[in-house]
Amino acid sequence: MGSEDEFRKEFEKLLNELKGNVERLAADIEKMLDGGNIREAYRIWRERSREVIRKLKERVDELEKMGESIDEKTVREIVSEFKDKIDEVVKEVSDVFNSILKRFREFDVDVAVPLSLHRVPKIFVRTFEDVFNSVVEAFEDVEEAIEEGLKSAARGGLSSVISARIRRKELELIDRLVDAGIFRSRSEAIAYFVRRGVESSREWIEKALEQAKKIRELQDSIRRELGDIDKDDE
Repeated sequence: MGSEDEFRKEFEKLLNELKGNVERLAADIEKMLDGGNIREAYRIWRERSREVIRKLKERVDELEKMGESIDEKTVREIVSEFKDKIDEVVKEVSDVFNSILKRFREFDVDVAVPLSLHRVPKIFVRTFEDVFNSVVEAFEDVEEAIEEGLKSAARGGLSSVISARIRRKELELIDRLVDAGIFRSRSEAIAYFVRRGVESSREWIEKALEQAKKIRELQDSIRRELGDIDKDDE
């Protein structure tokens, strides 16, 4: 009985560690998304999730060795005891994906929700191998979905996300347009007005760029002359 209790304790410890790792990863992803950087969020997700999977595999292998002295029925009963914790881990993965999905939708990029996030682990998870496979499948499916989303965004010209100060009056107007359903988000509305502003000011912008080019050429000419003067003094 002692080995069975130890086995149960180690399995619970594994799930707690896994949940903690996923929660920390989720927090870091949210920081990247708050900064508007989907690509960096994806990079972190890919690298860190693979590390989480590697550690999980090591721990599962250790548990399987411990469980060799325990009958299969007891192992299944132990796994069943902790199905809620397994659900929580997969839900954390799903929450991260939904946060990234929300950002994609601000740029009119559709991303398919992985099947692994639709399925309920309680139906499928019966052994330690099932635990490992269900978590890995969720990680890998999310990675693939995000990668496809980034490719789709690149084809559609996903813009860089930047911070900008907007006066309260303009922001309130934008929010009213979003609330009225004219735009789906603040980002979409602001991007629209930026495009319109650039288009309506194109003639002025081209003149300004031409003047800026002349100023740079004048600056380069002065620097070259100053360089020649320095050489003459030597």
